[in-house]
Amino acid sequence: MAKNILAWNNAGAQYYREMGKKENGKPARFYLGADESTAKINVARLEALWKSVETRWNDWSLGDLAETAFPCWDVITLEFGRAIGKGQWTVKVELPEVGPQETAAWLSEFRFYFPMIQIQTDKSVALEEGNRAFIEMGQEWVQREEARHHTELRKIRDVVAPFGGKVATKETLHDALAAYKEWIERTFVDIEGQTTQTGKKQGERADRIKRYAPDLPLSDFGTVEIESIIEFWRTRPKKQNGLPYAFTLCKHTIRLYRHFIRWLHKEKAFPWKKPVDLEIERIQIVRDTVTKYKVETYSKEELAVLWQFASHFERPLLLCALNCGFSISEIGNLDWHEVEGDYIKGLRPKTKVYGEFKLWDLTKRALGEAKKAGSVFTTKSGTKLIARTKGNNVSAKIPAAWYRLLDRVQKHQPDFKRLGFHHLRNRGPLSGF
Repeated sequence: MAKNILAWNNAGAQYYREMGKKENGKPARFYLGADESTAKINVARLEALWKSVETRWNDWSLGDLAETAFPCWDVITLEFGRAIGKGQWTVKVELPEVGPQETAAWLSEFRFYFPMIQIQTDKSVALEEGNRAFIEMGQEWVQREEARHHTELRKIRDVVAPFGGKVATKETLHDALAAYKEWIERTFVDIEGQTTQTGKKQGERADRIKRYAPDLPLSDFGTVEIESIIEFWRTRPKKQNGLPYAFTLCKHTIRLYRHFIRWLHKEKAFPWKKPVDLEIERIQIVRDTVTKYKVETYSKEELAVLWQFASHFERPLLLCALNCGFSISEIGNLDWHEVEGDYIKGLRPKTKVYGEFKLWDLTKRALGEAKKAGSVFTTKSGTKLIARTKGNNVSAKIPAAWYRLLDRVQKHQPDFKRLGFHHLRNRGPLSGF
């Protein structure tokens, strides 16, 4: 952590930190106790809390949370912050005087935005009633939807009866998959309106389904055709190199395909309804014939070869993966304020879990002279190695550097194992490296 994130209060004999804004525009002060290391950990949790406050305040679906032109603390979130400042992981809140259904919705919103602290309440009975109310609402909606569906089917049967039971449509399955991908890219967006990496990954899966699925009019897209696509991915088709697609990839592809069926059933732009006889039960994906008891990685001898051929830019990347188990995201987001002497301390980017990693002497020398702040790994222009490109993609500078290294090694050792960069973090502890 940075050296200047804490201030000392002589009167109270403890550290404090001012962060964010209250409704009057002034920063809120949080007292953190007299132990410096504990105070730094609580500051990291406070920073995550304030980011969640900003996200919640800016969420258009919630409307204005306060009569201010800027994100700010309110009574509840201030209470969360003071509890975190004291090192508490739970906080007790007063529930609003509304019905059980509104109470359950109110509480679920706070639990969604502020997972870093657990909310407790005395009104468990009221919450159970509220949750039951939600379930009853869902059941009523299902009944109304089924009744509407049966009415639509009767109308369709009356229309199609003279034409042998079918009306050919211009829309095709590929048209629907392309529209579904566009919907994903519009739905999975960040605060700036750009498609997130999750949205891009889901869009790639939709493209993969489209690439292998036969195109046909939606009027011919029935139970048999739906189940045949599921069976295709359940049995793990082979790629161009002759190897089957990974178990996990097929699992996520089928999961997305099932969501596509539900989306297409509700999408008004397409005249298609889910067949009444369609029942997708639990799917058993074909597994590998040989059980993998160990994640594939590199031996110490192979690491020595990689180190021999690595450049001055690539060696610090190898050390961060081996020493700290860092992924590409963690390396690209590493900031100098997280480097404290023999340790790297901070929140992991994905899980927001606090961690401390003791650095080898070799790692400290490879990182170079410490700075007060700024990204540890940058390009010549000073941007992060994982900064977004103009096409809103994460930069591939670290993977590109890794595969250049493997290319150099394989010029001298053609049979050298070719694994992804993330396999380095699975290597486990090294001694005498």
